[in-house]
This record gives sequence, structure tokens and C-alpha cells, in this order.
Amino acid sequence: QVSKSAVQFKPTNGSAESILGLGLVLSSDGLILTDKAALGDDTLGKGITAVLPNGLEVPIQVIQSEISGDIAFVVALLPKGVTLTPVTTLSNLSSIHLGERVYSLSGKQALTLEEGLIKKTIVTPDDDLETSISPDHLLVGTPLFTALGKVIGFKTSTQKANNSFHSLPALKPIIPRLSR
Repeated sequence: QVSKSAVQFKPTNGSAESILGLGLVLSSDGLILTDKAALGDDTLGKGITAVLPNGLEVPIQVIQSEISGDIAFVVALLPKGVTLTPVTTLSNLSSIHLGERVYSLSGKQALTLEEGLIKKTIVTPDDDLETSISPDHLLVGTPLFTALGKVIGFKTSTQKANNSFHSLPALKPIIPRLSR
């Protein structure tokens, strides 16, 4: 279910081995959440292509990024008639408990599924979800989700622990709306 909403980012002329990071589809018309590092940091999206779940490669446009943070929102410039499947999120993390089984989806060539446990839950909105998932398998933009396929977290490049995830519900207030 989550793989239908995961997008890979690579340099426009890059190969499958040059995946910079992942993004999560937030709306069917192409709004995607990602980390600035997945966009090539300095160029902030210039020369970057989104590889959609169906393998189609499309250009992107950065529409909003946090000035001091690592979160970015981009729009995939979709061909006419193409739509994307938005990710399903968990709106409230109060149901997530220590020791709960969670999953991540990452990978530079093919998407791979990793399983782990919640090691630290969120107390304040600025807290991260910490997991037992090996950081060796995580790219920026990697989603963290429950067994029911509800996304609860998102891997960013500036988190304190290598196996921690930013809370997706905490991002809801800053998600832009597309007007197309």
C-alpha cells in the first residue's frame, strides 16, 4: 500500500544507482513531501527527476521548503491524465506504543521493506519516533508506517538518532495546498 505512494528522486541524467532519496505523495495531483537532501541540497530541485511508482520519470518543481529545516514540498509535473496515489497517514500518534512493530520502505535500486520496533514515542510535537530499524537501510525521505499501512513518520537528514523518524502528523500544519 505505501509503495504506491513512494517516489524516488535522482539527478535528471542519473542512473538507478544515483537515487538521492525518497518522497511521499500527499495528493493525487502531484504534491510530494521530501527532504532537501533528496533534491541535491544546493540546487534545491534543479536537475532532479521524480521516479514515480509506475517507473515514469517526471520533472519536479519545489514549491515550499523550510528555511532552517530539512523539509521540502515539491510538485511532480505530471503528464495529462496521470494521477498519483496519496499516502494514507495516521492522524494521531497516541495509539502508537513502545514495542509496537513498524516498517520502513527504502532502497536505491528497488524498494525494500524493513521491520522494527518503536523504541521511543513522541512526548512533544518536536520529538522524533525512534525505532530499532537499522540506519544502514534508510534514505532521506524513507516512510515509517504501521502494519495497517498508515504512515506515521518520515526520515529526514538532520535527526539526532540515525534510526529516528520525524512525526508525519506534526507536519500537517505546514503542508501547502495546490490550486490547479
